Amino acid sequence: MPNELIPELHDVLKITTLQHNFEDFDERFSKYSPSTRSWKGVLQHHCGEDFPAFPTDKETFLLHFADGLAAGFSRRKQSYKGKGIILYKLWNSNWQSRDLRLREEEEIIDLLKFLSKDPTYDEFKDKYRQILESSAEDTHPGMNITSLETHLTLTGKFFRFLKNSTNLTVGDDEIISSIGGISDLTKSKMNSWHLYLTRCKFKFNQKPMRARDLNILGLLEEVTRRIKENFYDNILFTTSDETLIFFDDPLVLDKINSIVTTHGLWMSIYQSRPRIGEIKYFPKKLRFEGKHLYSLLPTVISPPICEICQMLGATKEWPNDYYSQFGKDPEITEEGTEHLCETCFSIRSKPSKLKGLKIWTEAENTDVSWMKISLNYESLTTTLQQLYLNYLRKLNPLAKVEDAEVRFSLISEFYKDYDSFLLGLKNSLLSRFGEPGVEILLKDMFCIKMEKRQNIFLLLQEFNTNLDLFFPEFKKLPEVPIQVSLVYSRSKFPFFEVWRLIEDQSSDLKISLIGHGSIETSLKYLDDILFAGTSSYRKTALYKLAEISKISERLAELKFKDRSEKSDFESYDALKRNLLPLGMDFSSLLTFAKLLGD
Repeated sequence: MPNELIPELHDVLKITTLQHNFEDFDERFSKYSPSTRSWKGVLQHHCGEDFPAFPTDKETFLLHFADGLAAGFSRRKQSYKGKGIILYKLWNSNWQSRDLRLREEEEIIDLLKFLSKDPTYDEFKDKYRQILESSAEDTHPGMNITSLETHLTLTGKFFRFLKNSTNLTVGDDEIISSIGGISDLTKSKMNSWHLYLTRCKFKFNQKPMRARDLNILGLLEEVTRRIKENFYDNILFTTSDETLIFFDDPLVLDKINSIVTTHGLWMSIYQSRPRIGEIKYFPKKLRFEGKHLYSLLPTVISPPICEICQMLGATKEWPNDYYSQFGKDPEITEEGTEHLCETCFSIRSKPSKLKGLKIWTEAENTDVSWMKISLNYESLTTTLQQLYLNYLRKLNPLAKVEDAEVRFSLISEFYKDYDSFLLGLKNSLLSRFGEPGVEILLKDMFCIKMEKRQNIFLLLQEFNTNLDLFFPEFKKLPEVPIQVSLVYSRSKFPFFEVWRLIEDQSSDLKISLIGHGSIETSLKYLDDILFAGTSSYRKTALYKLAEISKISERLAELKFKDRSEKSDFESYDALKRNLLPLGMDFSSLLTFAKLLGD
């Protein structure tokens, strides 16, 4: 819309080498100043002695407030040595960039002429994307941890949210255009306005048996897509099955729940309602309360009960009702009659998008590995704070824990890289195993056709390569927020059992070999695990250990410690040296031996 205030443009001078406070914005540039509402926002969104203008109306005040909320209301100048202009990524100290800001007079004039055309944010971002993504929002040393692009995007979200809110309001008569007036009004609203911060985890009751039942994952994607579409300006991040959202009207949660239950899902929520002034401590000092939200169940359920979700009465008979509605289908194999509810029948009635998995399932002796990447959100906030503190102490050894505040902007910055990490992993798997051998269930979940169990190490190598590329600092910490679960099974193995193993994960890295045990350890040992997988062991020794364990794991442990067969013991001793320092118990070590002895 022409001459509309575009909040994301408020910090345009930060993509130049000019001072943000217009100190050196002289006659060379001022004669090209745009006459747009967005430029008014550029001029008036500040409040401080160093700036020549202050908000003069409700719109520019809300922009000022949104700018502070996106930055965490913390603009203190850290007394740290060094340069902070270039973005520093806490989780990736190997990341390199150059200072790409506009410095030539002609470039800055071209920017001003472009802004005079009243561009949208997308148009502005398309033109200056590289600068926005590589420049720090706050250039002070120790504060240069989030990109300008992340800050602008968040400011736009908060501005539109505040502008459209009917609960968080400010009157024109409250605007006093002075340092004291705007500062007092900001503090007043920070202490009187409240926000709901809600983390929603989407779940399903179904126990998928067949490839078509995995269409439930498509519903999961559809739920997250619709929530992003309807509440874009309220969302701080979204994964394949989780979102962090803010709002001021509790009816928003009802609307989200309606989307979720309409698609046959339910959700766990963790919610807090702090004053906005408390959010600068987000999320460590906020108290989140959890509960589950389900769709309403009928008071009476007459048998038969749905065999997939076991939550509703079965009104459909599979496959007979499918045949009567859609006719014969060569994809449908008659394996007995099942009683399904309307929702589960609808899910199974849709053709499976997983064509490869269907072919693998119909083939004899086809093995697959299910790979799910997840985030432990509580661990993430702790990890980011520790990484931030480590960075600050490089600049000042006396930095305090409270200086390392985890804010909205840092969370958003991380999730940008997390999405890039998942995309990189997907491309790596496709390259390594070929498109016909990889099924993409969700952006963070894959099913890969396996020739042998040892190929799990290839999966781990691809994961490790991308982890090193995007998050190398995570491995240096005792707690890693990213989790990976691998389940190796026959393709016909019930998916709901695979999903149960994934949901029950309590460690960073879990490898489950159906029928052969599991390995649970930390991702910080991933390099050591891959090294252990390439070491030389006698195959016959590993085979003996696996065969004895079928009789008794205790007997296998005695064999493992037996020195009478020197050649076998040398292999067992090598396993012990490689794996016991990684915190593995004998059960995990035994599973590792079975993995190698394939």
